[in-house]
Amino acid sequence: MKISKKTVFKHIRIIIIVTLIGFGFSLIFSNLSNLTYDALADNLLYSFIIGFSLLEANTLPELFIDRIVKWEDNPKKRIMVHIIIMLVFSSITIVGVNYLWFGIYEGNNFYNFIFKRGGFWIFVIQMMVTLIIIFALYSIEFFKQWRVSVTNEEILKREKLSFEYESLKNQVNPHFLFNSLNTLSSLVYVDQDKAVKFIKQLSEVYRYVLEIKDIELVPIETEIEFVESYCFLQKIRFSENLKININLNKSKNIMVIPLSIQLLIENAIKHNVITKEKPLTIDVFNDEKYIVVKNNLQIKKTIKEHRDDKNRNSHVGLENIKLRYKYLSKEEVIIKNPETENIESEPKEFIVKIPLIKK
Repeated sequence: MKISKKTVFKHIRIIIIVTLIGFGFSLIFSNLSNLTYDALADNLLYSFIIGFSLLEANTLPELFIDRIVKWEDNPKKRIMVHIIIMLVFSSITIVGVNYLWFGIYEGNNFYNFIFKRGGFWIFVIQMMVTLIIIFALYSIEFFKQWRVSVTNEEILKREKLSFEYESLKNQVNPHFLFNSLNTLSSLVYVDQDKAVKFIKQLSEVYRYVLEIKDIELVPIETEIEFVESYCFLQKIRFSENLKININLNKSKNIMVIPLSIQLLIENAIKHNVITKEKPLTIDVFNDEKYIVVKNNLQIKKTIKEHRDDKNRNSHVGLENIKLRYKYLSKEEVIIKNPETENIESEPKEFIVKIPLIKK
């Protein structure tokens, strides 16, 4: 694990502060008129050892605690567990360091030192100072985490609004409506039963888009029903030229960001040529950790012409999905684009993997 210079300097600064605090307390309880340079050096060394040992004893367990209870998951439990562990480790450290210093280094009878020479009160004072420092550090950490949480929440809100706008635009924009109505007008004269089903599926698509606009996560089963309605409309439009294969686990404990799968399918349809000579195949499936949306790559000429246009962003929806998953999942969205990665093998496939989120 790489440690930044900022972290190292911060650690050194805390050690110096703790050492000076301990050294200051040692001077308060010392007879200053009889202090020699050797005694001051011993006090300073002792303060450094006890301060350094307490700092490390309370820093190392934090790495272990982070794996069990994270701040964002359960703040109250995290605080309680951390305080208890810090008190236990601090007590053991204080007794151990004082035994090594006064019992071994200075050769005192440790029992007599504790109960007859005031060692007990040294322990009490050190424990009180430790508690004060722990409280101060926790207060700083709490406000730091609180500030990060507030910042992340605001970022997520902005991205959510942007995502909702993009999703609604993709579904309710004039092109989508025009294409759907155009397909419907053709069906009315050819296959009235299919036209009725088309209208029903179209209404389901619009209903779902409006219903989930304020929902952060939906069960995968609900999302699949919507995706199937959307795919039905697209298959009617493109006939046999578009093949969409959906094979997803409908487990009730799996959640997804609403419209995320549909948006990936929409991107594939929007950016690729779909003809009888060049049919588009989209596969949607999942493994243990991801939902995978994969399609054969046959980019439209108009998309290629605008690729270098900085004012045009043809992957706004994809970027929104990446940013939202960044705050809702520990796993990142994976994108494999054979063109940007200079993959020469055939056939070329564009693949997006979005993390499964479990309840």
